[in-house]
Amino acid sequence: MEQYIIVDEKTIKGQITKLNEIIKNNNLYKLSNELEKILYNELKSGNTIKEISFGGFEDKEHLFIFLNKSFVEKKIIKDTKNIKYIEINDPHYWKAEYTDIKNKQTIACPF
Repeated sequence: MEQYIIVDEKTIKGQITKLNEIIKNNNLYKLSNELEKILYNELKSGNTIKEISFGGFEDKEHLFIFLNKSFVEKKIIKDTKNIKYIEINDPHYWKAEYTDIKNKQTIACPF
């Protein structure tokens, strides 16, 4: 699993630029529209990206974005055909996540 810590990126623009750079350099799918909406809402509300990694979830192409704080908004979107919201609530992992099953992408938040 490749892991990138981007806490040094202080601005929303800087974090998005870094995320897009990682996606491009690793030939990953562009962040899906639904997850992009969730991520932008979180960043605009003051949350930040703690780390980005890919290759987890037993799939070398799965993109994982972990935020610094809990989701600002509760369940921003309802489950759709491809997006699932799951409350993990396991202190060994994280509090909740949005996963795009089709595009192999997850945004998760801590407690």
